[in-house]
Order: sequence, then structure tokens, then C-alpha cells
Amino acid sequence: MTAIQKNAINIIGTLSDKKLKDAYDFLAYLNDKEEWEASQELYDEAILSEIKEGVMQLQKGQFVNLKDIRRNV
Repeated sequence: MTAIQKNAINIIGTLSDKKLKDAYDFLAYLNDKEEWEASQELYDEAILSEIKEGVMQLQKGQFVNLKDIRRNV
């Protein structure tokens, strides 16, 4: 455990329940934001690549008509 983590735990121990709830909500927000940003970096590249591939398939006529899919379901 780092010194910052130990200090944070000490501070958390001194907070009122209301302030502790606020601190928790903020920490959860930061955690979610960090995960979202990391995921977004991956998705941006992957999605762009998939879109480019899809456009190339359309240009080559490599697609299935929706009517054909409905008939076979």
C-alpha cells in the first residue's frame, strides 16, 4: 500500500457519514471515468477499422439483402 493510499484511508476514517458518501461517490466517478477513457481509446481504433472494412465490403458488393435474411429465419 502506498503512502497516498494510507493517508486516504486515515482521512476517510475521520469523515462524517455524509462526507464519506460524497467521497465514495467521487471516487466511484473517478474510477468509472478512468475505465471509460481506457475503453474509449480501444473502441475508437477498433470501430474505425470495422467501419472502413464495412465500407470496403459494400463497395465490393459483399453484403446480404435484409429480405434474404428474413426469408431464412
